Amino acid sequence: MVQGHSDSEFRRLIAEQPRTKTDLLVLITPRVLHDQRDARASTEDLREQLPSAARVPEESTNLPSTGSPDPMLNLRRRLRLQ
Repeated sequence: MVQGHSDSEFRRLIAEQPRTKTDLLVLITPRVLHDQRDARASTEDLREQLPSAARVPEESTNLPSTGSPDPMLNLRRRLRLQ
C-alpha cells in the first residue's frame, strides 16, 4: 500500500494507466566454442547472416529519444508522492 492511499485506490490508479502489450520471441541457438578462433568464426557467421545488425549501434545513437525517462512520474504525481 502507498502511504496515504488505500490499497483499492492504488489498484484503481494503476489500472487506469494505459497499457500496451508487446510480445518478444527470442530464438536461441547454442554453439560450442572451444577457443578464441571458434568465437571469432561464430561472430563472423552472425555478421554475415545479419548484415544490418552491425549498423544498429551507430544508427541508434543518432535517433531522438522516445518515451519518458520516468514512466511512473504521472502516477506518483497523482498520488502526490512527488
